[in-house]
Amino acid sequence: MRLAALAITVCLLSAACGLGKTATPVVLNVKNKQVEVPINQILRFDFGTAVDGSVAEAHISFKPAIEGAFTVLPGAAALTFEPLSWLEGTTYQVRITSFNSLKDTPLAAESWSFTTTVVPRVESLHDDSGNPLGPGLQVEQGTHVTLVFSTPMSQTATTVTANGQPASLTWSADGLSAAISTAGMAVGRLALALTGGEDLKKHSVIPGWQVQLDVAYVVHIATTHLPFPALVQIPNDGYGARPQVGVQAAAMILEYQTEGGIQRLTGLYTDVPAVVGPIRSARRISLRLTREYHGDLFLSGMSNDLHNFLNANPVPTTWDNPPGFYRDSNRYAPNNLMLRGDAVLAAEHASRVPDFSPLTYGSPDLGPSPTPATSFGVAEHNSTYSYDPTTGTYQKVEDGETMTDASLNKPDQIFMVLVLHTSEFLVPDIENGCCTHGRDFNLDAGGPLDIFYRGQHATGSWSSADPNSPLVFKNAAGVTLAMPHGLVWMDVVGS
Repeated sequence: MRLAALAITVCLLSAACGLGKTATPVVLNVKNKQVEVPINQILRFDFGTAVDGSVAEAHISFKPAIEGAFTVLPGAAALTFEPLSWLEGTTYQVRITSFNSLKDTPLAAESWSFTTTVVPRVESLHDDSGNPLGPGLQVEQGTHVTLVFSTPMSQTATTVTANGQPASLTWSADGLSAAISTAGMAVGRLALALTGGEDLKKHSVIPGWQVQLDVAYVVHIATTHLPFPALVQIPNDGYGARPQVGVQAAAMILEYQTEGGIQRLTGLYTDVPAVVGPIRSARRISLRLTREYHGDLFLSGMSNDLHNFLNANPVPTTWDNPPGFYRDSNRYAPNNLMLRGDAVLAAEHASRVPDFSPLTYGSPDLGPSPTPATSFGVAEHNSTYSYDPTTGTYQKVEDGETMTDASLNKPDQIFMVLVLHTSEFLVPDIENGCCTHGRDFNLDAGGPLDIFYRGQHATGSWSSADPNSPLVFKNAAGVTLAMPHGLVWMDVVGS
């Protein structure tokens, strides 16, 4: 009697007992213990009878847990689960506990397991030095781009294109990486695309992976990185200043006219070479630039009037004291004063000026409609520029003389030319002799900008947020211009 009572109790607790109903099996669209299940697989649960979607969801579980969305299909007899993404190469357990349909039909408890597939893909890119590469980043012309895959690949089945053409791949022994040489490629856009392939276990890649890099020519110069910019006063007259030393290592050279039509340069260095020079005196614009770029100005001196201006508006300055400054016996005075790079770093360490990085590097966006410009002139500086498509750089001729870096014994290679248009005016400062007034430039108001980069010309604008902020350059669409890795020459001219 006690056994009979227990059986009756169990029967009453069961949805299928007492009512005489058999539990309906639930069907899943993935077979139990199936392998190579796609990582975007949508699961479908078929109940054979209408169910309450929220009740069904509550009875379904996954191990390991995964996020996704349930959807009740028309008629409510089936339910789908779309995951955010199944993990690759992972075994999942799916369990459903018993519950009743809307018609009170019992549904059987079920469990399944399946294993997702592995999807071969490019996990990362790097250059010959192991530096990561990504969209818009530069790779040096003549070096390699290495693609690192998530799993060892079939060398014969895997194909990559470079600018739409089949690329020659040099594979590692383990099949996990393949290198593409940029030797012989022109500077500029390098679009890589994985067009097909499979790994050694016959898993196929998903088509569509691509990345756009920038092939860039690089001038290699031994330099020391500076914690904040050094601004260096460099003469540019035709009676002994040329060829200058260390100009190629500058991040930016700013050229402007001074008293009597003399041209002068202020070099902005974020990395300094062994020697820079010759060194000459400052002007008002160089003091303004030092304040804007949060730097230290290296100079040989200044007029009494400009000294008064500096005292009223001080900026960090380092004057021509040995041993950091020295005279080069192979040059004639006054264009023989040189500056040692190690002295620049020592002066910056002693100055206690906060670290500052003024430039944002990247692939310059010239805007919607640049036009070809392989040669052009800047009349105010008696200069012409010519473009070399092999290196993507410009050479500059001023006063009929090719601008050259004597430390490299080769012409300056200029990666971008900016022509900044602003108002220029005479100031009370007497700079030369009894009555030659100095010249200054408005670096606060903003104005038009001409941009020359890789044989293309575009217009834009320049602006200054305030006298303590670096200049901002934008293309005609208003997009801020990134600076290339290499010498930028800025001609500051009157409107």
